[in-house]
Amino acid sequence: MACGLPHPGGCDFPVDPQLEAPEASVFWLPQIAPAAVCYIADVPGETVPTLNLKNVGLDAARVDDDVVVLRLKSGPTLIFDARNLCCAVGILLPLDEHWSTRVAAAQRVREYLLGCGPTKDQLTRQQRTRILSACRVLDAQAVKASYRAIARHFFGPRRVDQEPWKTSSTKAQIARLATHATHLTERGYRSLLLGQSPTAGQY
Repeated sequence: MACGLPHPGGCDFPVDPQLEAPEASVFWLPQIAPAAVCYIADVPGETVPTLNLKNVGLDAARVDDDVVVLRLKSGPTLIFDARNLCCAVGILLPLDEHWSTRVAAAQRVREYLLGCGPTKDQLTRQQRTRILSACRVLDAQAVKASYRAIARHFFGPRRVDQEPWKTSSTKAQIARLATHATHLTERGYRSLLLGQSPTAGQY
């Protein structure tokens, strides 16, 4: 699924490399992200509801050779044949080692598409907040900001200056966030895509 931009060597990039990261549409492969991607399949002879996308919030969409890839505002990505839009459909679950993860993802997608009740989030609010803070620390480090400068931005100058910096609790918090950010970028993101806690079994 390429963006159609010509590049030397005859290869296209999946996403325009000139786009800033927040502007690029990310589509994970099903085998890499079983907690985030579901296959939508035709169910012959059934009378279950068809896939009605009129009232479904979409973040992004892509079509390639009649294969449709949709990313829902709730998070999951759906992959299906465009011809299935008028058919009774179900969610295809491969019998692989990620079965339980796929079942949980399918349940969330069903609840979202059919409005069967509140969709349970994969992450708690505290986990989301920590991931966001870790990413902010990572961005600050990318522009060579010191731990102290980052701490002053997070907690305010007064709080940072209340303690000796060498043994400061705010310094320790920023260091832990930096460690978490490194873990997320190196391998923790894969845990999220597998439906696992990004901190399970780590440091």
